[in-house]
Amino acid sequence: MKTAVQDVRKKFLLLLSAVVFSLILLEVAYRIWMGVSPFSLTNVRATRVVGNLMGTVVYDADLGWILIPNSSIDLAIPNSSRRYILNTIDYGIRKNGPNDNALRTGGMLAVGDSFTAGVDGADKDTWPAQLEAIIHRPVVNAGAGAYGSDQIVMRAEELLPIVRPQVLLVGMLDQDILRAGYSSFGAPKPYYTEENGTLLLHNSPVPVLEASGKTTSFVKNLAGHSLVVDRIMQAYDPIGWLGLKNQKFTRVGIDEVDITCELLKRLKRKTDELHVRTLLIMQYGGGFIATAAQRRDIAVQVEQCAGTMGYQIVDEFESLKAIANASSEEFRKYYYFLTENTWGHMSPVGNLHIAQLVAAALSAPSPAGRAVDYVTAPFSPGEGHNLLSNPEALDKMVLSSSVASLRKLTTSPTGRQGYRVAAIGPPGEHYLVLKAVDLAAGPYVLSLDVRADGTSHIRVQLIDTQSNGVIGDYDLTEKSVGTTRAGTAQGLRAGVQEIADGWYRSWLGATLPGGNTLILLGLNDANGKPNFTPQGESYQVRAIQLERGQSPSSYQPR
Repeated sequence: MKTAVQDVRKKFLLLLSAVVFSLILLEVAYRIWMGVSPFSLTNVRATRVVGNLMGTVVYDADLGWILIPNSSIDLAIPNSSRRYILNTIDYGIRKNGPNDNALRTGGMLAVGDSFTAGVDGADKDTWPAQLEAIIHRPVVNAGAGAYGSDQIVMRAEELLPIVRPQVLLVGMLDQDILRAGYSSFGAPKPYYTEENGTLLLHNSPVPVLEASGKTTSFVKNLAGHSLVVDRIMQAYDPIGWLGLKNQKFTRVGIDEVDITCELLKRLKRKTDELHVRTLLIMQYGGGFIATAAQRRDIAVQVEQCAGTMGYQIVDEFESLKAIANASSEEFRKYYYFLTENTWGHMSPVGNLHIAQLVAAALSAPSPAGRAVDYVTAPFSPGEGHNLLSNPEALDKMVLSSSVASLRKLTTSPTGRQGYRVAAIGPPGEHYLVLKAVDLAAGPYVLSLDVRADGTSHIRVQLIDTQSNGVIGDYDLTEKSVGTTRAGTAQGLRAGVQEIADGWYRSWLGATLPGGNTLILLGLNDANGKPNFTPQGESYQVRAIQLERGQSPSSYQPR
């Protein structure tokens, strides 16, 4: 008996050794292929991590955070001996140089995120500072790291009456548009929803970030030294991988493009009244420029709406892409690097490039257009006609599936037939597909009652056969939902509201191009991820309704 146990142990240790050796070989091979030293002990994740903002910023009840006013902060670059000083004056304005000691009015105001603030570099090397040197006019730098497009607009509205600029420069990384879809992005922030065509502000005042003694887990710290693990997690769960333990990234069910355009319209209405020339400056991370063939749709759509309003558009993608295509070595000069292959913010060379683009735009005539020229489609409430032929017989509508099951439950006291959706089968995504419904082009909203039963994380999709539609990821515990655009769908909306007895009325919708459209009822695991090995994940569903319009109506069983 003892010999048999020893044999099992030996086999296990042999298998474990083989797995570890294979992983090491994979790591070494990948590092060599990527041009990284196999002997480097750098924590790759730590160089990418969305750092805790509490160090360069201070809490702000309206915006969430701003750079600490009247401060001089000595900052180190991860995995580098290089340091830089970030100097600010009143209102958290970053200095452009040693003589920039007081707020200057009547010139230009620049708002934006860390690319505008000039993180990773000295005061004089930011693009607002270099723009000032080119045009010989004051450029006040009010950028702050990790801002979303909503915070950027709010920052501009806050400072317009204080700085009283002749020109407003709205710097925006394309990812800032997506940040408008978060109620917390590392720290709590303000956010907007649109209801019946009206913007509604939430998190006002902004909740204070709850501190935590530990910044990350032992597993993340250990795994962060692997380039292979880092690349995999960057692809499949970047926010969960890069987030700190005391940070929360909470999504809300909105269309980030629509919200950004509506906020830009509100801002443009103000600058039109004040006769302030307004530019929208779109920037991109170095890794995106190096690998992408074209701009993301969200950037194109926001530029289109802003251009209609009369914003002068400055987009660095084409010019930087041309440099990258001509010489990757030359292009690398335009960004800082946190490691040999980890892109940071723009370098003095890159910031000079965007400053020159802005200077050239300012020398051209201001474009025509006003806020009133951007007209959004009128809000269309739900029509109340259920387009599903027999929603009480959900089992008759579901196509067969090997990754999820549907079981009829006892009829509820309300008379609505309930069902249990459960994850089954091998690792992967788990969902049921309902028979396609042929829809004309227009706005549609899907609503259904759901109840946690094994998981509180639910994924619902409204997708046509050409992959246009909306995906809603619900967290019933947090009563939150995040939306993801698929294809050419527009006007994304979603929500979740507690009813009674553990039931929630959830809904999502979008404006679709029309055609055969599918409804997918899916499940996420305890971490909200759609790819997992089933471990009893399930939920209950009833009262499903698909109707034309942008808001859900009361359930009609037909």
